[in-house]
Amino acid sequence: MPAMQGTLLLAVDSELPSIVKGPLKREDFVRYGTSSGDRHPMHVDDAAAQQAGMSGVFAQGMLLMGYLAQMLASSVSQKAVKMFKVRFLNVAWPGEILHYRGRIVGMQPTKDGTLFEVELSVNNSAGEKKLAGWATFSSA
Repeated sequence: MPAMQGTLLLAVDSELPSIVKGPLKREDFVRYGTSSGDRHPMHVDDAAAQQAGMSGVFAQGMLLMGYLAQMLASSVSQKAVKMFKVRFLNVAWPGEILHYRGRIVGMQPTKDGTLFEVELSVNNSAGEKKLAGWATFSSA
């Protein structure tokens, strides 16, 4: 049976409010690397990235994952999230615009309420999938 969380309809096939990030900038990678401690040169120095076989600098996967968590947390209380995981599929490049989406794919009653299963995705504007993700959250 569908439920509501604020203005969000909680039912199978309901979409979470999406967000868009970008265009990604090299400065985003520098700022994230500085704040997270991920100062790997491939994310900020073209020569280092090229030496590793890439065409140039690219986003940290955890930066994209953080944006995905931000999208989830904008719809669901952090306390309600029971599981959050991702699979990194393709790198994100400077200039790309990324679309973050989530869809409820399952509901299971629990003794305390309902556990919702969510599929998450991050795609660029051309439709290339960057991350696949999964989350569960409770209505209790």
